[in-house]
Amino acid sequence: VNSRNAWKDLLPSLKIPATCVNGSVALKQIYLRYLDRWEKVHYLHEEADRGSDDDEESRHKRWSARALHSVPYTYNYNQHNIV
Repeated sequence: VNSRNAWKDLLPSLKIPATCVNGSVALKQIYLRYLDRWEKVHYLHEEADRGSDDDEESRHKRWSARALHSVPYTYNYNQHNIV
């Protein structure tokens, strides 16, 4: 799935509705964050790269801080108006 970028094909198997616009992107992000390293070590028998843990954790913390501070102060009701 990853090599063919066929994440959209998994949506029905996981009962994620096709109307979920970002479903395939979310699945890929979940795979890359939590399963990619495990698969490389336990399935492909590659060496564990422990040095990137700190980098990934600090990158996630920076992203979380940006996401927290990027929340708008007001709600845009016009985003729901369909013309």
